[in-house]
Amino acid sequence: MKAIITSVAFCVALACPAIAQSTFSPWFVVIGAFKNEENAKRQCLLAHEQNLPAVYAYNTDRAMYYVYVRATQSRDVAYDIVGRLQTGTVFKDAWLFNGELVGQPVVATETAVASNVPVDRTETTVPDNTELVQETEPETTPAVVVQEEVAPVQRETRPPVGKPMRFVLINRETGNPVNGIIRLFEDERSNQFKAYNPGQTVYVPAPSNKDKRWLLLCQIPGFKAYKRSFIYDEIATGQEEIVLTMELQRVKRGDYIEMEGVKFYNNAALLAPGSEIALDDLYAMLEENQRYKIRLRGHTNGTHARDIVTLGTSEDLFHPSVDNEKRHVPAKELALLRAEVVKLYLVRKGVEPTRITTKGEGGTQMIYDPRGTLAGLNDRVEVEIRKH
Repeated sequence: MKAIITSVAFCVALACPAIAQSTFSPWFVVIGAFKNEENAKRQCLLAHEQNLPAVYAYNTDRAMYYVYVRATQSRDVAYDIVGRLQTGTVFKDAWLFNGELVGQPVVATETAVASNVPVDRTETTVPDNTELVQETEPETTPAVVVQEEVAPVQRETRPPVGKPMRFVLINRETGNPVNGIIRLFEDERSNQFKAYNPGQTVYVPAPSNKDKRWLLLCQIPGFKAYKRSFIYDEIATGQEEIVLTMELQRVKRGDYIEMEGVKFYNNAALLAPGSEIALDDLYAMLEENQRYKIRLRGHTNGTHARDIVTLGTSEDLFHPSVDNEKRHVPAKELALLRAEVVKLYLVRKGVEPTRITTKGEGGTQMIYDPRGTLAGLNDRVEVEIRKH
C-alpha cells in the first residue's frame, strides 16, 4: 500500500458498523457487558434508539455478552468514538476492550427480545480495569402518582472534586476556535481516559499515577494529532480557572485522511445513513481553508467485477429507491462511483467541483484479508490533500 505521510482518522460511531475478527485483537467500543443475553439484547435496542449500530458477542474469559458499537484495529479511532459517546450520548460509561469475542456479532431486534424474561437486576457491567458498574435497563415512563405537596428538602451541596480547568482548541493558521474532544490519559498504554469538550469549565481530578501527570491527546478531523503532558500539582492554583490552550495544525499537502466514518451499502455506490457526520467534518475543513484541493480515492474489497446498484436518476445519496440503476462493473469502477458520490455530497454542500478530483483504486490497495471478518473495511474512501 502507498506510504502514508500522516494519517488522521475521521470516525463517528453513528456511521461505523461493528465488525469482529479473529486475526488480531481489535479494539471494541463497549457500552455494556451482561451475563444474561436478554439484557444484552435490550442494551442493543436502547443503542438502536440512539441511532447507534450496536451488536453483541460473547467473551468466554468473563462469560459475558459484550454489547459494542465499533471494532477497529486503531486504538486512536476507538478512543475518539468512546469520547464522543461519553460526551454526546446516554452511554457515559462507554469503555474499550482489547481482546477477542467469539462467534458472529448478533444484531438484536424487537421480536428477538423475550418479553416474558425478567430483568436480572443483580447483573453487572464490567469494564476492564475499572470498578464494577451496576447494570441499568432502559428507562420506562413511570406511572403518575398524586402526592400531597410537601416542603422541598434542602440537600447539602458538595464542592466539585478537582481543579477548575478550561481547554481551548484553536486553529494555528487562523486563530479560530476548533471543536473536538480532549482526552486525558494516565499513561499512553491506558485504555481508560476522561473526555472533555473545549470551551467549558470542568473540574479535573488528580491522576492516580506516581508522577501526578496527565497525558493530553486531541485527534480532531482535518488536523494533525496533538499530544502534550502536564503535571497536575504544578498547574497554577491561585487562579479561579486554569486555561490550557492548544494550537492545532491543519493537515498539509501529501497527507491522507482516512474516512472511516463514511460507509456504503454492500455492492452499491450509495452512502450508508450516518456517513454525513464525517462528510460534514470534511466539508468544514474545505470551507475553512479555500486553498485546499483534494483527491478522493475509492477502494473496494476484492478486485472482481460484480453486480452493483448506482444512483441512477435518484437524488437520494443515502437510501435505495426504484430510481436506482443496476449494473455489472469492475471493482475500479465501483470504487470510482463511490468517490463520485462523496464528491457530489460535498458539491451539494457548496464546495467548488474543481477543488475535488476522484480516482477508483478498486481492490489494489486492500488493508485486510478480503476473506476475513474485517474485509468490509477494505470498502472505503481516502482523502488525499493535493494542494494547501
